[in-house]
Amino acid sequence: LTIFNFLIHNCDSEAISLEGLARVSNKYRNNPRASTVSLALDSNYQVDGWQSLTTTYGLEKESWNLWRYSESAPVLAVCGFNLNLKDCDPANQLVLVDGQLRIRGYYQADDRQEIDRLITEIEILLINGEDDQSRN
Repeated sequence: LTIFNFLIHNCDSEAISLEGLARVSNKYRNNPRASTVSLALDSNYQVDGWQSLTTTYGLEKESWNLWRYSESAPVLAVCGFNLNLKDCDPANQLVLVDGQLRIRGYYQADDRQEIDRLITEIEILLINGEDDQSRN
């Protein structure tokens, strides 16, 4: 299972989004069946600053992956995740993807109840083995 979030330079909601992501990431820190990925959607986003995010939000490299900006990142966000890149909307989204690369849900990262719902859904998917890529 992978939880994606999206980084966009100068978005006010980014800090709140990363707090929500950190809550999920830290809960599954020692579980190899669940991981988190932050994807930069803006070429102005400074990748060097990502290291400070590990300290600020307690994100650990064992469970948190950082994907640098590439020209295909916005295309992936629109076509792969069905996100609208208008304004800073994606910076407040978390997207849960299962082992079959199916989107299982979208969650508002600044809403504690949404994060609780995400954690509950991850637990259900783990119990049902929905993280397994080889599953038919």
